[in-house]
Parts: sequence; structure tokens; C-alpha cells
Amino acid sequence: SLPSPEGHEGLVPVGDVGTGKTTAACATLRGWLASGRPGLFATAPGMLADLRDSMMSHGEAAATARYARAPLLLLDDLDKEPPTARSLSKLFEVVDARYAAGRPIVVTSQRGPSEIGGWLAANGDAETALAIVSRLVGSCAVRRTAGGDGRVHGTGR
Repeated sequence: SLPSPEGHEGLVPVGDVGTGKTTAACATLRGWLASGRPGLFATAPGMLADLRDSMMSHGEAAATARYARAPLLLLDDLDKEPPTARSLSKLFEVVDARYAAGRPIVVTSQRGPSEIGGWLAANGDAETALAIVSRLVGSCAVRRTAGGDGRVHGTGR
């Protein structure tokens, strides 16, 4: 478990494939849930797909609010959804709402903050990408995981 240090509302474990980012993030979520507080787990691609699908059914505001207002949001694999202008906008909306309200977020990524910013800005919206990274860094402890791929080497989970 990677507990959130004093003065931070969230956590960003970053590291190579199989180094325990999701396991650590889920341990943090389990601790949160065990204390009687609700939380929400989603992969970034899953959340963005949910928001896209809800747009078609005119429930986008409610779906966005569910992610923005969850007492704790664990957003796994931030760097797995290819960034589009729409996905970047929706990601910013969720992260910004959480940041403004002081709601904790746990985000896993293979890329560190400066790399995430560049990757998210790949389609040209550097300002929004930097705003997302700024809010995450401003409210989360960034922790690097290390080691080889535990799934491949039989040491994972």
C-alpha cells in the first residue's frame, strides 16, 4: 500500500509495466473502503468510454458527476487511452472538479508527470494537458514503482 502522505489528497504511482502500480493503488482504495468511505475504481479508457456512451443517451452530466464527485476515485492506466480533444476535455473536467472540491484521486500511469503532459498534448492541446498534470501534481504524491515485471517473473500480486 502506498498511503497518501500528509498534505496530499491523492496518489500517482508511476512505473514500468508489472511493477505493482495498480496493486498499490487498489490497496489504498481497499484501506479507504475499509474505513467505511465509498470509492470508485475505473480504468481511464473505461471512464472515457462510459462518458462517450452516456453522451449518446443524454446522461453525460450525471456520468461525469459520478466520477467527479466520488469520495475517492482510482483512475487506472491514465496513459492507455489515446488522447483526443474530447477525451482530454472530459479528463480535465473530472480532474478539475475533484481538485476544486479537494476530493482525492489515485491515478496510475507508466509515465511520470512531465511525460504524461507531453503524451496528453499529442493532439495539440498542450494547455489542457498541462492543466491536468498541474492539478494532479498539486494534489497528489507522485511515487515511482520499480523492479521487473512481476507478472512475467511470477512475483506479482
